Amino acid sequence: METSNYETDVLIVGGGLAGLTAAIKIKEEREDLEVCVVDKGGIGWAGQTPLTGGMCIYVESDSANEFVDSVVAKGYGLANSEWLRHFASHLEPSSAELFGWGVPFMKDQEGRLYAADSAFWGTKNKVTGFVPHKTTLHLKKLALARGVKLLNKIEVVDLTKEDKRITGAVGFNILSGEFCVIQSRSTVLANGCCNFKGRAWFTMNVGEGVAAAYRAGAKQRHCEYAHQYDPVDRQSETWWRAEIAADFIENAKGEKIFQKYFPGQTRLGSWALSYAMGAEVMAGRGPVYFNATGTSYDQFNTRVAGEDIRVWQFKQGTFLEPKRVHFDRGGHDLSREKSEWTIMFPGRLGSVMVDLNCRSTELEGLWGAGDTVISGCAMNGAMSANSYGRWGLPFAYVTALVAAKDIAKVVPETPKPKANLEEQKRLKDRLFAPMTLKKREFEPWDAILRIQQVVIPAQYALIREGNRLIKALQTIEEVQKEILPRVKAETPHDLVRYHEAQSLATCSEMLTRAALYRTESRGSHFREDCPERDDKNWLKWIIIQKDGDRMALSTMPVPGSNSPEAAKR
Repeated sequence: METSNYETDVLIVGGGLAGLTAAIKIKEEREDLEVCVVDKGGIGWAGQTPLTGGMCIYVESDSANEFVDSVVAKGYGLANSEWLRHFASHLEPSSAELFGWGVPFMKDQEGRLYAADSAFWGTKNKVTGFVPHKTTLHLKKLALARGVKLLNKIEVVDLTKEDKRITGAVGFNILSGEFCVIQSRSTVLANGCCNFKGRAWFTMNVGEGVAAAYRAGAKQRHCEYAHQYDPVDRQSETWWRAEIAADFIENAKGEKIFQKYFPGQTRLGSWALSYAMGAEVMAGRGPVYFNATGTSYDQFNTRVAGEDIRVWQFKQGTFLEPKRVHFDRGGHDLSREKSEWTIMFPGRLGSVMVDLNCRSTELEGLWGAGDTVISGCAMNGAMSANSYGRWGLPFAYVTALVAAKDIAKVVPETPKPKANLEEQKRLKDRLFAPMTLKKREFEPWDAILRIQQVVIPAQYALIREGNRLIKALQTIEEVQKEILPRVKAETPHDLVRYHEAQSLATCSEMLTRAALYRTESRGSHFREDCPERDDKNWLKWIIIQKDGDRMALSTMPVPGSNSPEAAKR
């Protein structure tokens, strides 16, 4: 197997919104630094951004405290107010910076960046947006113009390190199968979270960066809250995050269901409606339906987005109006007929723990940005990282800019790493092990589907119970010990699927072990066998770190959790 060697000052793994933003900013701060971005896809089209609606929350700097308070109040005592305030205070200037780069944000009549009032999303913020399919291509052009090196079709598998310092990464070329060694003075993980291949759009994100960081010794936080579910129309697959549809969902008997589980409450995040829908189906009162017949559909539609946002999205070609999409795919009118709904599991495990400079708390030379660290920052508290919707894109560019500024200060004083040929050989052997097997007993998809069966269904991740979680762990361990070692890869593409399956197994184990460890119910983490909230023992975050061959779990008190105010939340 041929080997390609690269050396750079800054290695950025992931060529989506976060990775390209970080690369451009580093070169802007320090033109002399060599920056290399690698991605297993095609940079400019890679990542989730081109597939999204482009909408972003926007908080004016003088409103940051109000925004933070509105989120913390619904965080069930686990919201990381320090990170939340950090994020909120950077939203306005970071959005303005990308707007200044020419990113196609919404504009007012005078050509200034425009932020609209939020329609129905539960937190004190405004909303702006950009044209997603144009944005990453624009950032790619800017990166190339600044001298950033871009490497497509390289799957990064492991980080290299010297003691507790990350010195680069190894992977392979998906097209040629070449072994790739990239030595760097700093490394940024910006290749997304684990979405568990639970929905068609985001199957590329399987947590390879999260799993690599875990194997290298990085701490992981808040994994039990990576179980994001979203309500979705079964027929057309149109979906809405947050519980904007809560007043329109009914069970098979025609009963409205949301207030049954959350009386007098609203705007809690998508997890709450997902929970109500899952509970009704598990209780035998399914299927559930979206019923906005008559004039109520217009009432619903105004919750999705304000008129100014909808008009802008339509003109830019970024908006597929749900009613029309449903009619085109399903053949009936949502304003005249009810439609069956279900819950979808995109998941969102981006649990790498970083400080306010986006540096790993355990490993020198390692930074994280975007979805790779979004759940690990625990900003939302006791719910998944994007339950309110529209946080993912701005979090990507905010953290990318923060990390880039820090890297530009630190890297010039960092010595170049020395090649460790022994470590490279060990990682190469591990990476290509599936290609050395003599016979094929299992496919990568055998492992993936087996894990999905005990992670995605509602009875394992939405409405949890100790014995079911133990069963899920046993299945995951069986996949790790009995199936993955017997997967033979014939081609580099097979090898990609193998390492995706391995990362999926690692991330699924973290999610499940953390869920079993938290012996209470809080927010979107509900345990049938531990139905009560336990502030005495569980105003804490769960931390996971590799300890030899096992996952070690511990807890970290939430700052200020002993105060009377925290106990009330």
